[in-house]
Amino acid sequence: TSTITSHNKTVTLDTTPDVSFTLLDNLDAVLNYTVFVDGAEDQNGTAANNTGTTVTLAALSQGNHTVTVFARDDATNNATSSGIVLTVDTGVPTSTITSQNKTVTLDTTPDVSFTLVDNLDATLNYTVFVDGARDQNSTVANNTAATVTLSALAQGNHTVVVQAQDDANNMVNSSGIVVTIDTTIPTSTITSHNKTVTLDTTPDVSFTLLDNLDAVLNYTVFVDGAEDQNGTAANNTGTTVTLAALSQGNHTVTVFARDDATNNATSSGIVLTVDTGVPTSTINTQNNTWTSDNTPDISITLTDNIASSVNYSVFVNGAVNSNGVVANNTISTVTLAALSQGNNTIVVQAQDNANNMINSK
Repeated sequence: TSTITSHNKTVTLDTTPDVSFTLLDNLDAVLNYTVFVDGAEDQNGTAANNTGTTVTLAALSQGNHTVTVFARDDATNNATSSGIVLTVDTGVPTSTITSQNKTVTLDTTPDVSFTLVDNLDATLNYTVFVDGARDQNSTVANNTAATVTLSALAQGNHTVVVQAQDDANNMVNSSGIVVTIDTTIPTSTITSHNKTVTLDTTPDVSFTLLDNLDAVLNYTVFVDGAEDQNGTAANNTGTTVTLAALSQGNHTVTVFARDDATNNATSSGIVLTVDTGVPTSTINTQNNTWTSDNTPDISITLTDNIASSVNYSVFVNGAVNSNGVVANNTISTVTLAALSQGNNTIVVQAQDNANNMINSK
């Protein structure tokens, strides 16, 4: 009898693999053998009866090969073993990560997708390395997209490599990709003054966005809850944008910040008041008044469309005599500084918080 003891369906990267067998006879101490590969004689010799024997085959080509061992005793009795299949595979597989490089995510257990390709095997072994340490391993179908979920990763950058190994132990590593884990929420701070009153209908708003990782952040400026401006701003750098034209009155402004991992935050709101309405200034005191009092009182009324109080300056003969603040649309009395003898021309200038100004007639 002739029995091959090497494993059937062995896959090897050795092009001259060994084959082991045992020949058994009832009489002879030594038997003749011939090893056939794919039906052609490869090796021959003699082997001791009932003794394990190993021979090295001649160089084989890539692919599957059927091996049998023919035995013959001195009486020319002969037998052929059952065949085994040896697969020679020196082709290195390929490993390609299909997930995007330099991905930034707030998911601490991100997915990684890859494809392994081999010239022979239906399935391949893989090992996913993160920062040089093994993270995941298993098998995947040849030339088929596969996705695995990584173990929990720390904040920051991580290099991911996928190693492929076929049944013949040919191995290759993919090119690495960098995955950045970022679960930290950025901050958004408006640095423009709150409760600013302006006559500019397209005012500027200044803000600073701050993030733990990103060099650049996305922003959206909202006015009264509606998107007004958007763009990108350098991390931790003062940024100023000009708003679209605003209507008269109060407007609430906020700045929304988003980093590359989609972490986001909205600033506290500020109020901008647009006021292009010119106030009115009326002197209630009768014109051409004669008096012996050189510090006379005058009565004025200042009116504004928005402000609750209005600034005034009283000019006498073109020079400032007194100034102060009075309530909006309220009769107010002002005592002038000492006047010289004779005629004195009095004008009251009104100025609101947006610096709109007007002189009384």
